Amino acid sequence: MSDPSFYGPGEKEFIPWGDGEPSTFHDEQCTTFRSVGTWGDYPCNAHFWVVCFDVTGKNINLKLILNI
Repeated sequence: MSDPSFYGPGEKEFIPWGDGEPSTFHDEQCTTFRSVGTWGDYPCNAHFWVVCFDVTGKNINLKLILNI
């Protein structure tokens, strides 16, 4: 995620990485949104609550999921 060529126009600015993120650790290939409004990278086997959403027209459906 730290490779600038990965992002399309305006996409890198959309991701407000936290200080020191994304890190250079090779085992941190997934990300999480922190309560302070920034993103951080983590190992994909870390367990977090996640929210999935589907936006169709004016409807927004949210689903809370525990990654076990």
